[in-house]
Amino acid sequence: MYCQTLLNHFFGIPSFRRFLGRILLFFCFLQIFIGGAHAANRFWIAAGASNWNNAANWSAVSGGAGGAGVPAWLDHVNFDNNGLGNCTIDAAVSDTSFAVAAGYTGTISQNANTITVSGAQSFSGGSFLGGSVNMLFAGAFGP
Repeated sequence: MYCQTLLNHFFGIPSFRRFLGRILLFFCFLQIFIGGAHAANRFWIAAGASNWNNAANWSAVSGGAGGAGVPAWLDHVNFDNNGLGNCTIDAAVSDTSFAVAAGYTGTISQNANTITVSGAQSFSGGSFLGGSVNMLFAGAFGP
């Protein structure tokens, strides 16, 4: 009986109902923002030597128009025969996957920037010039 009276008292207070409403609204917005995050494919399309951290060098499809944005933490990075320019990594890299296809003939230079890949990686083409900092590959490593 005491618990029921206590619950009726708290839930009957307008300020407490507003507080619960705000908490519910907060979690709805949180779901929208977190639920909106998704992985995207990013393809290196630079024809000549250029920097990783340049949105114009990245496309959403192989051989497509640049400007798709620099790969972010959930994205899948791809180097293939539709972007043969050398890539200088000029910022820390953190992605879901990293694939260098056999058709890529350029060089990827790490320099002094960390590379973290949480999923699969494959290096079948091009050259990779390591740098002075760590690389962390957490997923499967393939050819």
